[in-house]
Order: sequence, then C-alpha cells, then structure tokens
Amino acid sequence: MNTEIKKKNGNGIKILVGTFLFLGLIPTLGHYFAPRPGATSPPGQFLPVGKAWFLEQLPQYDLNPIITFLHLAPAFLFMLLLGFQLSTSFRVKHPRVHRHMGWVLSILAISIALSGFVIGIKFPFGGTSEMVTSTLVAIIFVYCLYKGIHFARQRNFSQHKLWMIRMVAVSFTPLTMRLLMFPIGFFGITEMQAIFGSLLIFSCVVNLAVLEIVILKRTRLLRTHANQFLFTKGADI
Repeated sequence: MNTEIKKKNGNGIKILVGTFLFLGLIPTLGHYFAPRPGATSPPGQFLPVGKAWFLEQLPQYDLNPIITFLHLAPAFLFMLLLGFQLSTSFRVKHPRVHRHMGWVLSILAISIALSGFVIGIKFPFGGTSEMVTSTLVAIIFVYCLYKGIHFARQRNFSQHKLWMIRMVAVSFTPLTMRLLMFPIGFFGITEMQAIFGSLLIFSCVVNLAVLEIVILKRTRLLRTHANQFLFTKGADI
C-alpha cells in the first residue's frame, strides 16, 4: 500500500527534479560555448535582464579559469550523476554503485561549495550582499551533505535520504535564482546587482521551504493511510 502511495505522489516530484537537473546542465555548458563580447551574436540578448548584465560576468570568469573550472565542471558532473543517485530502482539494483557514486558526488559537492565560496568572495557580482549570502548558502549546502553522510554511516537511511535531498534542493539555488530573474526582468527591474544577494538567499529558502512542505505532506498522507489500514484490519479481526 505504501509503495502505491509513493508512486502516486512521486511522479510529479520526479518530473520536477528531472527538469531541474536537465536545466542545471545548460548554464555550465553555456558558459564555455557562449560567444564573448564582440562576437556576431552577443549572448544574453534574449534575457529580460539585458545582455549587459550577462556580458559583465563573463570576463570575471575568464580571468579566473581555474576556480571557474573547479566550480562548473563538478557542477556539470554533479547534475549528470544525480539523476541516477536519486533513482530508487537504480539504488535497489546497484547498491554498491550507489554507495561509491555517493562518495564521488560528495567530493564534487565540496568542490562546488568551496569554489562557489571563493567566487562569491573574490569577484562577487552582487557586492557585499552576495559575499554574505553565497557564504551562507555554501555553509547550508555543506551542512546538509555532512548530515547525510553522518546518517548513512549510522545506517539511518531514512534520515540520510532526507538530508541528501535537502542538499539537492540547496544545489538548485542558482538555477531557481536564474529562473526568477525572468519574471523580475519583465517587470522592468534590470539592476540585478542590487538584488543579487537577496535573490540568492531567497531562492535557497524557497527551495528548502517547498521541499519541507512536500516532505510534511507525504508524511501525513502515509500516516493517514497507515492508520486507516490498521483500523480496517482491526475491524476484520
């Protein structure tokens, strides 16, 4: 019965997470393939926030190729492997691969967090506010990872799963922020540097809040169906 409930309520979540994983691959690849200033088709020309904002960021990354690579390459691999790691069927069929891939993803996550922290400190696009919020997001990201590993080592796999999913939600923060830039830009707000830091932490909070609501809803649903099942079995007895 619980399996049927999980399948029924998990399809929408799988589609949402899969979409985010796919969209998360685009910025990492787009950075290296996007034409630079002076090219025939300037990048960012279709962005509502304006191409000036996009073009302003690219030289900063190009001037810091090592830290950029340590951030974007692991981010690409992280998003690419994450779909397999989150798959229940893959985890059941290949438990050893799941375990080893978990350590690989942990190393990638640490590289993403540390390089993101350095980027936020060394060349923040949002000034001091981004320095503060990017540091906070990196700490939350690493904390969720730590808790996930901690519970896995204790073989408390239910809590391990919850904390690793929280880490995934935090990892989607930059993507959520970029998606929010579109409606914000359509309202005529193009000075993204002024709200970059606030938008970053807001996106992180939104992701975690939505996740916690989903967790709470599914927990209540499972508890309700379990009570109904027990009541029915008790009546039969």
